[in-house]
Amino acid sequence: MFSFADKSRLVDGKDWVTIISGLGLLFFFFTRISLGISVFGLALVAICHVVKSGKVATYFSWRDGQWFIVAASLPLAYIFRMLPSDVDHRLLDKVVRLLFAIPIFWIVRAYGISISKCLMCIAGSVLAAGLDSLIQASNGIERVSGESIVSPIPFGNFALLFGVLGLLLIFSGKEKFWWAKFLGVAGFFSGIYTSVASGTRGGWVAIPFFILIIWAFFGPKRKSTSYAVLIAILVAIPLIAYLTPAISDRLAVGIAEAHSYLSRTGRWTAGEATSSIGIRLDMWTAGLEAFRSAPAFGLGFGGFNDFLHHRIEMGLSHSDLETTEFKHLHCEVITTAAKLGMMGLFALVVLWVGGIRWFLRDTSKNTSDGKIFRVMGLITFTAMIAYSMTDSMFGMTLHSMVYTMLLGISAGGLRHAELNPKPDAAGR
Repeated sequence: MFSFADKSRLVDGKDWVTIISGLGLLFFFFTRISLGISVFGLALVAICHVVKSGKVATYFSWRDGQWFIVAASLPLAYIFRMLPSDVDHRLLDKVVRLLFAIPIFWIVRAYGISISKCLMCIAGSVLAAGLDSLIQASNGIERVSGESIVSPIPFGNFALLFGVLGLLLIFSGKEKFWWAKFLGVAGFFSGIYTSVASGTRGGWVAIPFFILIIWAFFGPKRKSTSYAVLIAILVAIPLIAYLTPAISDRLAVGIAEAHSYLSRTGRWTAGEATSSIGIRLDMWTAGLEAFRSAPAFGLGFGGFNDFLHHRIEMGLSHSDLETTEFKHLHCEVITTAAKLGMMGLFALVVLWVGGIRWFLRDTSKNTSDGKIFRVMGLITFTAMIAYSMTDSMFGMTLHSMVYTMLLGISAGGLRHAELNPKPDAAGR
């Protein structure tokens, strides 16, 4: 019978986990289904592993349980709030997919994963996205986007995240191939360029935190490399912004749009023009008002939509907010507050703060592998929080899937390194 642990096989369990994960990440920017297939594939492998071994109780620890709580907190809050309602429960699909971070964590924890190969796939993916963006820009497209992510905002945000993660190849001590480190650097610059070319503004706030995380974990012992990375980042951002005049234009327009919205008085009238910043500020105003009307458990999907329609009819909100039906308010905190109230905000804190604390625990026990996984998880959570201030974690299915995959790999890989503290614990 086939066994993932059969060492006589040319491909063992760790290799299978790496292949399934790597292929999903490699084609992330170019097909909608690759990451979904990888996530469901890893979940299926995890279930088969548990059924075959029957050792869940034996290997389970409180640290594992803490990760289960982190990954399940927000999905369970949504399920608790929405199941009693008559709203189409398929609307829960995007947020519930975050639960797959648990089986992915479990299978990576059991077999390990080649972090270098995964980072190569991430860097290769964003490098290809950058080349595609360069072609789009040369053809006169003002804000580039991708094949799988058609909106410029998440396209630019995830390109930036993948670029920074690819840069971790530089600090992958066992990766001796110069071309792999070059791939990481090239992927980083490609991610920066793609973010700029997409015209995305909200994600840039995460860059100082990315620098801080990398410096905190790698700066003291690898000063020359860390200084080189820091200088590269500080030079790359203003240089690419200078070479892309649309950046300064976008910032100027954003400031003007915010001022225009904040200075207006009176009710909205039918057909009145607005702007992208103006509509977001109007969304946030409506969301905060919804939270004030039901602070404990929120209005839910249906209740929030009724509330929004009433505001539009009264001229208190712009008619463009009709398009937000059953969707998000371009801020995860406000969206959660409006629909789930304090219960949802508590679950969001468990996910974000609890997740960051989970990756910061026992840093004194870092192995070379564990440190990479730890930094990968912290960078992913930082991106998730920063991007969620002006967008949503669950705007598209791909949003929740990429966070699910990256967090599951990071947490599972860290636990594998902790439980197998050898030089090649997670494998490369």
